[in-house]
Amino acid sequence: MIVVSFVLPCFNTGRYVEECVDSLYRQGLRSNQFEIICVNDCSTDNTLTVLEQIASTHPEVRIINHKNNLGSGGAYTTGLKEAKGKYIQFVDSDDFLVDGGLKQIVDLAEQENLEVVQFNLIPVDEKGHIIEYQDLRFNSNINEFIGVTDGYGYLDKAVSLLKYEYLPVPAYRKLYKRSFLCDNLLFFSPTTIGTDCLQNLQMLVKVTRMVHIPSAIYSFRQNGGGVTRSTMTKGKILSAVNNYSMAYFETVRGLFPEKIKCIMQTEYENDTLNYFRMCISLSPTDELFVLKHIKNKISFCCLRLNVKQKFKVLFPYIYFIIRFLHLRWRRLQHCCLHKEK
Repeated sequence: MIVVSFVLPCFNTGRYVEECVDSLYRQGLRSNQFEIICVNDCSTDNTLTVLEQIASTHPEVRIINHKNNLGSGGAYTTGLKEAKGKYIQFVDSDDFLVDGGLKQIVDLAEQENLEVVQFNLIPVDEKGHIIEYQDLRFNSNINEFIGVTDGYGYLDKAVSLLKYEYLPVPAYRKLYKRSFLCDNLLFFSPTTIGTDCLQNLQMLVKVTRMVHIPSAIYSFRQNGGGVTRSTMTKGKILSAVNNYSMAYFETVRGLFPEKIKCIMQTEYENDTLNYFRMCISLSPTDELFVLKHIKNKISFCCLRLNVKQKFKVLFPYIYFIIRFLHLRWRRLQHCCLHKEK
């Protein structure tokens, strides 16, 4: 019986993926108790070659190739739908697990009939060395045990314990019961930034039995080429804007305690607006692409937008023409000044 399905989204992680896979074989599980599903998300480096070399000598490894790039969220969902294990452990392919760490998580899930077990992580640099300074934000560690509770009970306890006002979000720091995710349709949007933020919030509404343990078993690599640390593109900005704004509206609809609702709404609104402001760094056509594809435009304008920002969202084509003409006018002025000199 397959106990754990490891799901690895793989995009241009040829430098790291072998170290990641190797760590999964050191989790105290027998080879017939786990499978490793590597979802190659249209990598342009040597990731696929490395994966094929690994799979040739490791029968537990399966490779799925996306025809289109669907981001980490799309890779998570693909792997989840293909998985056969009782439990799911997402592992970003540039990260790795601490030796023997997952066995205790699985044992606890089995003993307590848990749907979700959340744990802490260790930040490491690109070479895998532990980083002492932990500015983790969405990866905030909770250093106390939170016993069996539902999502609302977890939130209430977590908010009281956290040094930061940011809740631990990422999917990779949780062991999930596969049936819980699939039965509740807790899949991920086919995007990058913010995809697990939205899924995490939807999970907390549905979960009835979860715990948090203060053991750090996940090594999170602060990779300069990672999604949130590399150059912002129109796709990344659109992902972030839509996912964080939808998370905001989930809190509006959800039956969260008022104190927690206030914290989460402030957090998600700020994140939405921070990424929305990045649009100005894009070319006019790329900014138009983002503005055209913002979801729930009327609701979106209920956020703390100024008049200009609301105009951009509601009338993207008119704004595009105005911005285009303004840029042409500035170039014309620059040319005239240059000729005069």
